[in-house]
Amino acid sequence: MSIIDLDKLTPQALVAQFVIECRGQGTFLQYDDYQIIDEWVSSTPDTDTLLLILSEVLPEYFLARNGVRAKARSLKAARKKVLSRIRK
Repeated sequence: MSIIDLDKLTPQALVAQFVIECRGQGTFLQYDDYQIIDEWVSSTPDTDTLLLILSEVLPEYFLARNGVRAKARSLKAARKKVLSRIRK
C-alpha cells in the first residue's frame, strides 16, 4: 500500500512520482526536471498517454552503459525523445 493517494495528485505530481519510482533512487527530482515534466504534461492530451510513453522510454534511459542504474540522472537528455513520441 502506498502512502500517496494517486487519485488526488495533479498530473505533474503523478508524473514526477512515476519518474522517481522508475529512477529507483531518491525521493526528489532536480528543479529543472519539474520544468521538463510541466512541458511534457502541457504537450500531452492526457496523463495516461504520457505515462505510457515514459514507461517505454525511462527504464532504458536510467540504465548506465554497463546495465547498472545511473546515478540520479536528470531528465534533460530524455526531454526531446519524450516530446518526439508525444507528437507522433
